[in-house]
Amino acid sequence: MVCYGVTAGIGALGEHTYGAARGVDDLLYVRLSAGIGAAVIAGRKPLRGSTGLAGELGHVHAVENGTICRCGNRGCLETVASPPAIAHLLSQSWHRPVTSQELMQLVHDGDPGACCAVEDAAAHVGLAIAAAVNVLNPRLVVIGGDLAPADELLLHPIRTAIRRHVLPATAAQVTVVRGELGEHAEVLGAATLALADMPHRLTQPASLRG
Repeated sequence: MVCYGVTAGIGALGEHTYGAARGVDDLLYVRLSAGIGAAVIAGRKPLRGSTGLAGELGHVHAVENGTICRCGNRGCLETVASPPAIAHLLSQSWHRPVTSQELMQLVHDGDPGACCAVEDAAAHVGLAIAAAVNVLNPRLVVIGGDLAPADELLLHPIRTAIRRHVLPATAAQVTVVRGELGEHAEVLGAATLALADMPHRLTQPASLRG
């Protein structure tokens, strides 16, 4: 199974180095795509977990007796808030196929049904993020991934959930923004990792360099 927390970690590094989180010591990055992953940077250092798999926000329980997830559990956040899940919901309602790409175009065009579906999904995401904010106390929450272009349609419900469900002192100092790098976040994050490793690699004998 793909670990989307790892992918989010690379995107978080990109946003932290080049994007919306430049200069921020403590942040939560959430990547809303086919998989939903999150990454934490605390004290300017990434939090990876004991096995390197921290950040699987998509498998936080979101809906009681919900759809069975690809992970084998039921009602995970991914089953109601990923672009494919939202598109599937519209397909069932409209009795015709709707793709993730079409979903975002419908949102851009202001289609009422698509906008409502994204807002409902964002409310679920907001509850999961609110719980994470209570635990982690980040200064900034950055939203990236395929669903991020929904902008305030997505961000407003997340901010509302934080305001309602996070300790007031914590909620008052956290900001929620859309990532600045879009689809380039992971590429730039990977480049940052490679550059950080370069001094070490250059000190190795030529025979050991990959």
